[in-house]
Amino acid sequence: MAQGKVKELIDQYEEIRERKERLAKEKAAAEEEYKQIQIDLAAAITEIGEDSATNEGFVYSPKVQGKYSFRAQEDLEAEGLDKIAVLKENGFGEIVKETVDWRTLNSTMREVAESDDGIPEDVLGILNVYDEIIVSRTKKDTKKQDKLKEAFERRGRNV
Repeated sequence: MAQGKVKELIDQYEEIRERKERLAKEKAAAEEEYKQIQIDLAAAITEIGEDSATNEGFVYSPKVQGKYSFRAQEDLEAEGLDKIAVLKENGFGEIVKETVDWRTLNSTMREVAESDDGIPEDVLGILNVYDEIIVSRTKKDTKKQDKLKEAFERRGRNV
């Protein structure tokens, strides 16, 4: 049995490990709640016919962001598709490394999706395409309004 300082450190280790596991579970639950509240908030803002809502100096703006990920490898193989080969054949070889980073895939596909040509059908065949509803939270810009008020005051007008 460990004694003294070692026992104390083991106890601390176990306490921190347990707390870390609890926080990971809480974080996962909070992430799900956060996704749902964004959808609810976006729906509520849309229902009142507005593009955004303001509260306590922040502007809340719903938007739709395209998201891209590869389809399951088993599904691709069943259809005889090689995702890396398809990307290279369609001019996306520059984003292919040993792996394709999901952020690079997302930003590249989002850009191509917005272009006139869009995403080639072959590439769409290896992707899951879905929309994620998010709400951006930004500090309300009061400086712009203050500058306008100052400009009007200099001209002798009150706003």
